Amino acid sequence: MLQLDKRIERFITACEMVAPGETVLAAVSGGLDSMCLLHLLAGLRDGLRFTLVAANYDHGLRGVQGEAERELVEQACAALDLRFVSGGARGLADRVACGANLQEEARRLRYGFLWRAAQRTGAARLATGHHLNDQAETVLLRLTQGSGLLGLAGIRPVSHGGRLIRPLLELTRSDLEKYARHHGIRWLDDPSNASDAYRRNRLRHHLIPRIEREHGPGFAAGLAALADEAAGYVALLDRQSEVFFTDGTVVTEDQCLRADCSRLEKLPALIRRHLLRRAVERISAAGLLISGRRLAAVDRLAIEGRSGQRIDLPGGMAAWREFEMLRIGLWPQQGTCEEGVCIELSEIPGVTRVTSGEWELVFRVVAAAGVRLGELLPEAGAQGAIALRQAFDLDKLSLPLHISRWRPGDRIRPFGLAGEKKVKKLFAERRVARLERAKVPLLRDARGNVLWVCGVARAEIAPLGEGTARVLVVEAARRRPRARGLPQAVIDT
Repeated sequence: MLQLDKRIERFITACEMVAPGETVLAAVSGGLDSMCLLHLLAGLRDGLRFTLVAANYDHGLRGVQGEAERELVEQACAALDLRFVSGGARGLADRVACGANLQEEARRLRYGFLWRAAQRTGAARLATGHHLNDQAETVLLRLTQGSGLLGLAGIRPVSHGGRLIRPLLELTRSDLEKYARHHGIRWLDDPSNASDAYRRNRLRHHLIPRIEREHGPGFAAGLAALADEAAGYVALLDRQSEVFFTDGTVVTEDQCLRADCSRLEKLPALIRRHLLRRAVERISAAGLLISGRRLAAVDRLAIEGRSGQRIDLPGGMAAWREFEMLRIGLWPQQGTCEEGVCIELSEIPGVTRVTSGEWELVFRVVAAAGVRLGELLPEAGAQGAIALRQAFDLDKLSLPLHISRWRPGDRIRPFGLAGEKKVKKLFAERRVARLERAKVPLLRDARGNVLWVCGVARAEIAPLGEGTARVLVVEAARRRPRARGLPQAVIDT
């Protein structure tokens, strides 16, 4: 069994998993894989000069079994003279009963605890017990789900910027069983691993063994080799596509990205799709990977789509076209239009400030005798229409005024133009994106007439003239948005 120790040591060194002086946190559930990981790393810590800490997490679903696993790990750590930390979930069963996916929720909570434990213990690396059979199952599972090249890369020895390591990835389950028996290592089997209710277990128990019986015993190893080769191609594509994040083809900011469709169209399809996939991964809080039919649909939207078209993605995200731009991000919930806000104007001289979503509007009532009316008239052409300051003859307006969002069917008679236009058509002509339209304030009079579509058009109502006595000046400015960070997982420990 010394040969197995040397294999692990060479693998750790070749993949640069640990540096001298670092602390490694080993995730130890009490099962075969993690108990072997614990003992192997404990045997290598002096030679590779790192500090080892063990962590156990109880999902709270198996009662006495979960407690027994924690006690087993704690006893092993005491025998190996290792620091031990533990945590557990509260209410996981309730969240699953409310519709949450058990495996996804359990994984989210577990890794949330492990990363927090690593921070508390000063660990630079988190080690898990994934082995070659896990790799084979992952690749085959993704094949059955229509995965692309990125998915076929499977589980990597080092990921998350070097923080997550898998020292056992070249070993088979059989290797670990022999090692555990030789060293008298105790472990507890997770009962859920025996259930065929999960797709991964069905692959493990039935499909992979059948293929190896009928077509040769090297199937699992072949899938692992496929993952390594796919990972090499993915690394090459990463290097090829990185330049397009810096030249403006794709811009990611906060939880949204925008991509120039005309530039995307010039790229080879393989590079373009990989670029889109990586971009989505960067902006999504959970590192969402899109592939297969969904990735192809986003690609078609970028190349052939029309403005306004949308594709829904997991996690509340969506991809949509805004004229020559492809945008991907969180899709806002429907029903966000505000009801009309009544504006009570102050007497001369007076200032009224109103906040409407992302905008702040300031209403000033002034005497015409004290201003030069010519300076307040809209400029000719488009600049006058989009100006964020407009002036009205207050005595010609039907009061009170209201601010609201646009509604289907809204029309306006634009200043300086003959006839009415639908506000929707004006939005399209001014190239206002669909998501932005719901944010644009509309100023209306008491009869519901649209006086001003902020930054888009001013109506031919209540213009200034020789008989104007009181002037209403309205100025609008976007408020500075609050900084938004990525959503943080709520972890029970």
